[in-house]
Amino acid sequence: MIATGSEVTPLPPVPVDNAVGKIVDSTGALDVSKVPEKMAVIGGGVIGLEMGSVWSRLGSEVTVIEFMDRLCPAMDKELTKKFQTTLKKQGFKFQMKTKVMESEVVGEKIKLKTEKSAGGGEKEQEFDLVLVATGRRPYTEVRAWTKHIEE
Repeated sequence: MIATGSEVTPLPPVPVDNAVGKIVDSTGALDVSKVPEKMAVIGGGVIGLEMGSVWSRLGSEVTVIEFMDRLCPAMDKELTKKFQTTLKKQGFKFQMKTKVMESEVVGEKIKLKTEKSAGGGEKEQEFDLVLVATGRRPYTEVRAWTKHIEE
């Protein structure tokens, strides 16, 4: 067995660049040196919600943008409803059934253009930090690990 690990599932309209620190994945979110005033979490799964909770408790205004109609779709529906209610009480904002169409880093801000999953309702918003938490996939880039196999 070759255990190659995993990587963030890319979201083409929102390219992750942990080095710049404006649009990050869960690893990059741990390296941010300043608490963002406004943060977007793209993806309503456990990783994004956990990272959003950390930054919310540190003082960020967190907005979760989720394509589906509910959080953590693999979990029990009633449980996720209660979880969302708890997060709302903690100050989270939610944009459900929403997709991100494009992103742009402008100075210190990130502009996100979103629309409802079914179409229409286009909206432009600004954030200080964007966390892409749309899931993980197996790391299968052969060129990167064939060298290690030969060794």
